[in-house]
Amino acid sequence: DLDVSQSITFEAGKTYISGHLKQRDRAHFKVLVLPFVYETKGSRTTKLVLMDKADMDFKAEVAPDASGAVLDPGRTTLVYYH
Repeated sequence: DLDVSQSITFEAGKTYISGHLKQRDRAHFKVLVLPFVYETKGSRTTKLVLMDKADMDFKAEVAPDASGAVLDPGRTTLVYYH
């Protein structure tokens, strides 16, 4: 089980997907590579985020016109998102 919050943010002329990730079962922590899919120039693009801590903030730079970020819309990872 993974608690997720994410948003598109803008800082110093750059665009990021940023947020917080937290695995509920800290005793059985798993390193995860999480696919965030977003829209840019009329097509879908993916940004991978490495989750290497059980409870962490993240920030990944994306295209300047990025919008609509969604974590793993195809449900390709073996994770329950909340």
